[in-house]
Amino acid sequence: MKNRNLTVRVTSSMLLITFIILLFIAPSKADRKVSKTNKTRIDYTVMLAADYVKEQNEVKIINIENQKKISLKIKKQYSKYIIKISKRPHIKGIPLNDELLDYIYNLSAKNKISYTLVLAIIQTESNFNARAISKTNDYGIMQINGSNIESFSEGANLVDVDVLNPKNNIAMGIYYLSYLRQLWIAKGYSANEVSFMTILGFNRGEGNAQKYVRKHGLSNTYVTKVNINKISIEKNMEK
Repeated sequence: MKNRNLTVRVTSSMLLITFIILLFIAPSKADRKVSKTNKTRIDYTVMLAADYVKEQNEVKIINIENQKKISLKIKKQYSKYIIKISKRPHIKGIPLNDELLDYIYNLSAKNKISYTLVLAIIQTESNFNARAISKTNDYGIMQINGSNIESFSEGANLVDVDVLNPKNNIAMGIYYLSYLRQLWIAKGYSANEVSFMTILGFNRGEGNAQKYVRKHGLSNTYVTKVNINKISIEKNMEK
């Protein structure tokens, strides 16, 4: 009788251990779904637009923090909820950490603004100094003027904004660049004019930029400096 009880206890223990092991190694529902849809997987780095995350709970099967292997079928199914972000290029001589560079790269791509243009404006405005404050009331890494903080933070969907926080500051700067770019496109400007006016508008404001161009044309030392910095940055980009 003792031996039989011992056997039952051993068998039960083995079953429990087997169950625990299976529990930990079993694939998740999302992983099983990906595996069944297509055996060929691809590396696909994704970032979901915030509005879609709120509205489409099922999209959360995709890990938005890290690179995830997503099947072609899943990729196609959720394509309208996905913004593809290519790998950030390494650029020598940029004194910012990887986290902040990734943030700039992804936010630039989301807003259809050149990554190297944003870096060139940062270099021109503050030389990458996140604590910079000018005599003309401009703050942070992109030198956001104090009079624009409220409207820019609202445009960038920021709450409790800290203008000297690099991410907050960059979000406001990229928001304004995107706003200017769309404004000049809507006015029917050429690609070269849009580029020039976006940079000039960032420096002078949209109204003053238009006044300047009417008087002086498409020639400006600030715009030239930004473009020189942009070319230099792109030359240091590793291919």
